[in-house]
Amino acid sequence: MDAGNLLKIRPFGINALELTRIEAGFIQTNTDFVAAEDALRPVRMRSPYEIGMGWLVHLN
Repeated sequence: MDAGNLLKIRPFGINALELTRIEAGFIQTNTDFVAAEDALRPVRMRSPYEIGMGWLVHLN
């Protein structure tokens, strides 16, 4: 802790890590969205395009 004082480095908590993870687009299955295989109702199913992951899908 003393080494970080010169650079004004402070510890941060899990909430800050979660916010940066979501802002960076690193979403987690069944945490940030329900996977289609786990959805009990069809209205809960999401496509990759709906959750911003369309760039991972290649339809060709």
